[in-house]
Amino acid sequence: MCKSSRLVTFRELNPKDAKAWFPVSLMLVAMIYTGSLGLQFLPVSLFTVFKNLTIIGVALGERQLFKSRITPLMWLSFAMIVGSSLLGAYHDITFNVKGYSWMLLNCVMSAGYILYMRKAIKTVGFADLDSVYFNNCLGVPVMVALSLLVDNWPDFMSQYFGSGPMVESRSSLLAGMLLSSVSAFMISYSTAWSVRVASSTTYSMCGALNKLPIAISGLLFLSSERATFNLGNLASVLLAFASGILYSMAQIRLRSASKELTCKARSSPPTATAHVHELQAVEEVDSEAPKTALLPK
Repeated sequence: MCKSSRLVTFRELNPKDAKAWFPVSLMLVAMIYTGSLGLQFLPVSLFTVFKNLTIIGVALGERQLFKSRITPLMWLSFAMIVGSSLLGAYHDITFNVKGYSWMLLNCVMSAGYILYMRKAIKTVGFADLDSVYFNNCLGVPVMVALSLLVDNWPDFMSQYFGSGPMVESRSSLLAGMLLSSVSAFMISYSTAWSVRVASSTTYSMCGALNKLPIAISGLLFLSSERATFNLGNLASVLLAFASGILYSMAQIRLRSASKELTCKARSSPPTATAHVHELQAVEEVDSEAPKTALLPK
């Protein structure tokens, strides 16, 4: 509808691009599915610990695939964000074989999804809405097939339809599903945009740090959160905040070094230019990313 009225533009679904993008959609479905199963066996705080560990996997994968550079400051910030989540989950740490297994698989799928998306965006030349559209077209059929195979649909229908006990709350369920769908669209769009203009590691780090304003808001506005707040929670919040500052400093230093070598190359022999090209090859920020949005649809 929006495309017909020319409010938005995106690439039409076609076999060539669908084949190139299908692994991304498949890993997205696997990430969502394994994460939901992990939450069935583990508390949210431990779930967060595993998600933050994914940052390290993404950084290592990006170094291997895109020759990105990981500085000592970055390693320190990664360790601090993981330590922050461990402090927050200190009282909830339990061992569950099923939960740990599903979350380890979720870490692999999450890292693979982010890394392969960056590669596919550059290969196929997708803009942000193209990524969202292809994700929905290719991922939803897989989700529906999995739901029909795994979920108990007869029980759901008997609960929420006819004379079932949950009929009165059906409107709330539908409203929640609508809100979840809108949120999923925004997450999908912002993920594609962030990976395209920045780097997979930066995206993962921002995903870990977004828990910080949530925690602070809970302390300010929810009395139940203030009642259970302790020194461990405070240390967790402060450590996460410090890790974000360190990672920002590491990125600023990396870009400053690249700019300095670029300036020197303008008035130096060709060997200096070679050093510039070498540094740019390992720099995390993808300099060619903005061009992908300008490719013809």
